[in-house]
Amino acid sequence: MNKRPVTLEEMHELQLGMMDSIHDYCTRHGLRYSLGGGTLLGAIRHKGFIPWDDDIDIMMPRPDYDKFIAGFEGNYEHYKLQHMGNTRGYHLLFAKIFDDRTVLTEPGLNNGVFIDIFAIDGLPSWEQLPQYYRLYKKYKYVVRMTRYPWSSLNYKEQAYIILHFYRFIVPRSIRLRQLDALLRSHDFDTAQVAGCITGTYGEKEFMDADVFRDYIDVQFENRTYRAIAAYDAYLTKHYGDYMQLPPEDKRNSHHEFECWWK
Repeated sequence: MNKRPVTLEEMHELQLGMMDSIHDYCTRHGLRYSLGGGTLLGAIRHKGFIPWDDDIDIMMPRPDYDKFIAGFEGNYEHYKLQHMGNTRGYHLLFAKIFDDRTVLTEPGLNNGVFIDIFAIDGLPSWEQLPQYYRLYKKYKYVVRMTRYPWSSLNYKEQAYIILHFYRFIVPRSIRLRQLDALLRSHDFDTAQVAGCITGTYGEKEFMDADVFRDYIDVQFENRTYRAIAAYDAYLTKHYGDYMQLPPEDKRNSHHEFECWWK
């Protein structure tokens, strides 16, 4: 029997339903969270989704992230929490909430229409940060190698693997735990530098920790969610002149997946 694809409009409605539940849970339990990445950009520039976007990203200070991960599961019908602590073979350092009424094809994962949840981690001082980030990226090569075919790695990654082969006999699960421990090695609430370095923006994720200290209400698709008060500093570092629309040929999703109703 052919399954019906989930349209972009339906995907947005499902994600808004999940966001309503996340907002409800965080409000009742006093947890800090903010819209993040392109979702925060959408809130400020469009008062909702970027029209061609197909996901929602949120971010939480690490202490709040851990409390959320420990308590959210089972409070809302159809919403499942997925992270490396509860899903065998899960290879990401951030969590997902997905709607179990849907099925989504994403490499290495078995879930549905989702929201990504990133931890905002405390980081070393600006002077120590380059060395820390080099170590983080070395660990990431291992995880990438075990997730993708050799042919998909660039020549620098292949050379690194050849030169340091002995490091790669360690199972991916152990390397993931090492990465997680590295990310937790600096307390968020006392750090002077912080960021969601498990995201896709690389060194653009590094911010003065004060960027993530205060939170405000923002409008998103006729709803009210939370966002960092210093969104201008965050969005400027990520996107430059973020209120300027990109060229038409750049207005597309960065994901490659398909989704169906069960």
